[in-house]
Amino acid sequence: MGFVTPQLLRYGVTSVIALAADFGTLTLLREHFGLPVLLANSISFTVGLVITFILSRTWVFKSRKVANPWAEFGIFTVIGITGLVVNDAVLWAGTAIGVYYLLAKVVAAGASFVWNYLLRRRLVYG
Repeated sequence: MGFVTPQLLRYGVTSVIALAADFGTLTLLREHFGLPVLLANSISFTVGLVITFILSRTWVFKSRKVANPWAEFGIFTVIGITGLVVNDAVLWAGTAIGVYYLLAKVVAAGASFVWNYLLRRRLVYG
C-alpha cells in the first residue's frame, strides 16, 4: 500500500465526515443566518475540529503520546487553530478575488488536510 496506510485511510474518512459537517454548518450560517463568511467559517471549522478530535481519539489513532485527554484536546486544538488560520486566509483571498466562498473553502480544506494529519500524528498520537 506504500504511503497510504490504514491509519491514513481512517483519517481520510474522518476528514470527509468532519468536512461535510463543516460545509453544512458554513452554508447554514452564511445562507440562512447571514453571518459574514469568515465568522461562519470559523464556527463551522470548530464543528469539524470537534468531530475530528472525537473520531481521531476513538477510531483513527490507537496510541497516544499524551495521557491526559484534556491536554490531548488542547494540543489537538492548537494544531487545529493553525488549520483555521490557513482556512480563513485561503477563504479570504479567494473571496477577495471573486471566487465563490464554497469553492474557496474546498481549496482551503485541501490546504490544511495534510498539515493537520502530519502534526497530529507526530505530536499527539503515536
